[in-house]
Amino acid sequence: MRSRAILALHTTMFFAFVIGSLSSPFIALSYPTISPWPFILATLFLATFVVGSWGAYGGCPFTIWENKFREQEQRGSSYPGPCIDHYAYVWFGLKIPGRTSTMILLVLLLLPGAVGLLRIALG
Repeated sequence: MRSRAILALHTTMFFAFVIGSLSSPFIALSYPTISPWPFILATLFLATFVVGSWGAYGGCPFTIWENKFREQEQRGSSYPGPCIDHYAYVWFGLKIPGRTSTMILLVLLLLPGAVGLLRIALG
């Protein structure tokens, strides 16, 4: 049961991250009086946290925890590779090729920072 709790937390955090990242350009355009620095600082914080945690755990900590609990709960074996690739196939029947999900995550991670830098560049 803990594997499902980890999956629920991971999924919730992921969707919040995606919504926040994709909304950053719209927020920056809609509210030009907002300083660009929150966008840049959020990107630096998240990038440091994500890269640091992945380095410490040898991959996404949530995926590692979920796989560990799946094996303990005998819910089937752990799955290889990124959770996004696994659940895109399990939930939606989508096969994500190669490192596409990693590249998408990288773009989503860097988007708010790029928005902030663009705001600075444009004045």
